[in-house]
Amino acid sequence: METKIREDVFGWFDNPLSETPDHDPGMDGICPVCANKLSTPVKTISLIPIHGDRSYFYRAHKECYESLSSTDIMRLDSSLIDLIS
Repeated sequence: METKIREDVFGWFDNPLSETPDHDPGMDGICPVCANKLSTPVKTISLIPIHGDRSYFYRAHKECYESLSSTDIMRLDSSLIDLIS
């Protein structure tokens, strides 16, 4: 069974050389830290899974993301990679 990618969290590039994402949730997305709708300022974080052709990114409220410890950031990124792997 294939898992549907959360289009409200992730954006992606099908071609790593593209300058424009193939999907961008924009400001309609949600912050994966607090689960609220995005509002400025935001931080964009890249995720590149080991397997697959796509490169992904997500946005989080800048304040939410910057309040995380390095361990929390690693856990967040790991859990998000698990969702797309």
